[in-house]
Order: sequence, then C-alpha cells, then structure tokens
Amino acid sequence: MAAADLSGLDDFNPGDLITPGVDDATSSGSPLYIPIDNIDEDPDQPRQEFDEKSLKELSDSMAFVLPNGKPRGVLSPISVKKQDDGRYVINHGARRYRAAVMAGLTEIPAFVDDDHDAAAQVIENIQRDNLSPLEIARYVCSQIDAGRKKKDIASELGKPASFITEHSVFFDFPDSIRSLYDLGKCRNIQSLYALYRQYRNHPEAVDEFCQREGVEFSKAFISSFVDELAGKGAADAKNKDPVKTESNAPAGGLNTPPSEDGKESGGVNEGREPGSNEENNGENNSGTATQPKKSKLVIVVSVSGVQGHLVTNRPGGDGTVWVTLDGKAEEVPISSVQLLAVTGE
Repeated sequence: MAAADLSGLDDFNPGDLITPGVDDATSSGSPLYIPIDNIDEDPDQPRQEFDEKSLKELSDSMAFVLPNGKPRGVLSPISVKKQDDGRYVINHGARRYRAAVMAGLTEIPAFVDDDHDAAAQVIENIQRDNLSPLEIARYVCSQIDAGRKKKDIASELGKPASFITEHSVFFDFPDSIRSLYDLGKCRNIQSLYALYRQYRNHPEAVDEFCQREGVEFSKAFISSFVDELAGKGAADAKNKDPVKTESNAPAGGLNTPPSEDGKESGGVNEGREPGSNEENNGENNSGTATQPKKSKLVIVVSVSGVQGHLVTNRPGGDGTVWVTLDGKAEEVPISSVQLLAVTGE
C-alpha cells in the first residue's frame, strides 16, 4: 500500500477552523463588557415593576469603591441579544442594568444569547420568584389572546394549570379586589382569585370585606372569610334546589359505582322498566326487544358557593377540573370545588 502524502499539512493552522468574527470573550465563555450606551431595554419584557428603594441599594453596592480604587460594578452578567444595527437588547437583567445606570457605570458585563425569547424571560423571573402577579397575568393574558391554550402555557412555564387559571382572570377583578392588590394589602394570587370566585354570588359582602380598615389581609384571614361565604352559598344552593341534594341521591349512595349501562347498581331489578321481562333475554310478551333505560350520572358541585355540575367527559390539567357554572364550562382549581351530591337523570 502506498504511503499517504501528508505534505499538504505543513501549512495547516488549527486556528483556521475557528469561525471568524466570534469575540474571544464569547468563545471562551467569559462575558463581554458592553458600553451601557449601546444597550436598550426590551419594551415587551414581562417585568414592568421595579422597586426604587431596592434599585438604589443595588446601585450603591455597584458604585462602592474597592481598595484598588475601582467601583465594585456588576457582579452577575446580564443576558442580551444583538440587533441588526449593532446595538443590544436585554433578555434578562433589566434591574441590574438600571442600577448600573444609576451608579454611573459606563459598561456592563453581559452574555449574548440570540435564542432568548419571551417565554424564557418569564420562566427565568418566575423561577427566581421575582415577577409580580400583575406581570405574570400580563404575559398569560397576552398568550391567551394570541390563541394559545392554557395547558400549553402551563407546560411551557413549568406550572400547574391552576396557576394559569388564577392569573388569567386578574384583569377581570372588580375594583374592590383590585384595590387590595394596587394598595399592596394583598399580593397573593390564590387569595385574590378566591375572593373573585365569591364575588359572583356575594358582591356586596366581598366589597365590604375588601374595604375593611385596620386589618391584615393575610392568606388565613381571607381563607376564613371565603370559607364562610362558600358554606353559606352551598347551604343556600341546597335549600333552593332540593331535587339535587344528597338526600335525593340514588339508593346505592354517593359512592355506589355505576353499572355498565350507566345506572347505579343498588338491587336486583335496578334500572328496569316496571313490567318488563328482562329475564327472558330482554324480550317482552309481544316478542319485541326492549332496551334498558340509561341514566346519566350527574355530579353536583359548588365552586366558591356557586352551584354547578362537574364535566366528566372533559379532563382538566394538573390540579384543575372542568365544571359548568351558570350554563358556561369553566376550568377551575380542584381545591375550589366542593361535592354536593351525585344524582342520576
């Protein structure tokens, strides 16, 4: 076998294999130091609320002069995306950027990530628990308005479907509930959502509750009030519609499983028409085949005091179920559903 001619490798330079134009800092995994004047904030970023006091504290720490005579600067690089005009847009790190501007810094360390998108911005902030309910609600509603399904948004953010449901109604809150949030009296979305559910049947009571002075609107305080209204609403619903109460459940009881034809199995002749002769191979005296009458299992529930039916043929997401309330199907957190009765129609 003839020896291979390798003389052409004499001028080979491994550096020629490196893609030209890539900054040494970027290729080595070190951050770039970008002039602050070349960086813009993303107007569509999910974070819109900044606490001025904490910004000033962060800015002061950046401006602190070290023994070497240099300011401490920004310790954690921000993430940016390069634009066609050579400028950069912030992916995440707007708070650090603003503090750096306040501190009078002229440059900031940053990593370039051109694949960063809106979902990544939300996820990064949510996982650090830094986004407010308002900011999350703004993103969730924008995605729903764009035609996306709640379950897909939940999956993308790594959150249960109930998380999306609770934030999706934020901008539907009545003024009394919204004022609790705007005034900083309650920022817990689960508590605000629970009040919103109660508002449907008890608007005056909820309005009065939200206007109380000199109280702390803690989760426990709101939960106690909601439970009180929910209990009252469930009792009123039973008295108003006695046909669908537990006392009118099938003879087999609430936990009696349905038979194969959909009826409750509670006795030998359960589910048969009077006078039928099903023992004779399902034929009556005239020889005509008879079909057993099928019943529909109805699960009566209460959602924050509002009576409705569980939608059994429509699976919910993680921690949610579908119910029919006021003739409209809604996806609600399981924790807000109370079983009233199981009946057959």
